[in-house]
Amino acid sequence: MAIYNPLRDKLVANSSASLKLTFADIEMLIGRSLPKSAYEYDAWWANEDPVKTNHSHSLAWTVPGYQAEPNRLQPTVTFSAQGVAFSAKANAYEPGSNSRTEDAS
Repeated sequence: MAIYNPLRDKLVANSSASLKLTFADIEMLIGRSLPKSAYEYDAWWANEDPVKTNHSHSLAWTVPGYQAEPNRLQPTVTFSAQGVAFSAKANAYEPGSNSRTEDAS
């Protein structure tokens, strides 16, 4: 997940219930362009189960307990806190956790 660690870190540090970023904001964070599919398909922004997915970009927001809501026409994405953080170290969900737990990468 190294490419998307800066996005994950920004979400971990976020103290509000949501955070809206432009695709350009995300590209500045990660230091490179998002893939073409991020601009073309909502599925790229899927909120996959962090235990089951191998998609590093999805882990960047699901591990700290967020869901992505893309608006490709803007182009923006709103990350909404779900009140569930995932601890990769404990390999378990932490329902109701208000803290954002970083993964072990």
